[in-house]
Amino acid sequence: MVGHHVFMTYGLGDSFTTERTMQAFARAASLPQVMPMLVPDFDVGAPLAPPVNGNIIINSLPFTQAFRQYMPDAGDDGHFVSTQTTQGRQDAVRFMLEALSGVVPPIGS
Repeated sequence: MVGHHVFMTYGLGDSFTTERTMQAFARAASLPQVMPMLVPDFDVGAPLAPPVNGNIIINSLPFTQAFRQYMPDAGDDGHFVSTQTTQGRQDAVRFMLEALSGVVPPIGS
């Protein structure tokens, strides 16, 4: 089995991917949450303090797998938090750049 890094952004008020869908995916994929917790807990365990990296071990190798919630800016749809919010953009860019460079990427800073 080969492992993969997984970072799921969870934007509140997402009209494209509903909160119900995001919650179901996070539970089904057993993704832990990276703080802050912006909506009530939905049975994914206690949130982890950022930065989170290498939190899952597969075949003795560390992988980062988690989700983080973001509040969209006023007037923006929550679907675009990874590109339209400062924190979401910083987290997504850092995660992708480090993963592409072969480093175990962090979620949060």
